[in-house]
Amino acid sequence: AGVATTLMVRNIPAECTQEFLLELWPNHGTYDFLYLPRNAGGKSNLGYCFVNFVSEAHAAAFKEKWHRAHTACLGFACSAKRCLSVSLAEVQGLEANVKPLQALRRPQWRGRAVGE
Repeated sequence: AGVATTLMVRNIPAECTQEFLLELWPNHGTYDFLYLPRNAGGKSNLGYCFVNFVSEAHAAAFKEKWHRAHTACLGFACSAKRCLSVSLAEVQGLEANVKPLQALRRPQWRGRAVGE
């Protein structure tokens, strides 16, 4: 078993942007990757994102704060009845998450390394 630092956050409102999430979840050196996949047209996200933290402790603290948080707290009233769901991602680690995204040709599907 490896280090569990990558989380998947589900039930993100479709109108939410990666830039919005970067503001909502200030980095302060706690994570190095945030990826919010978008649909083929790039007009909305797919409802989930991946965040890779620099330590298991930072990942656990994020999950403690945001798991089951109502999406209304994000400022999107249309999804007020939904809660964020935070769980361990299947793919773990910065390199393992970035490598497959580098091959994608559509910029809106590429992840963003943060905190560099």
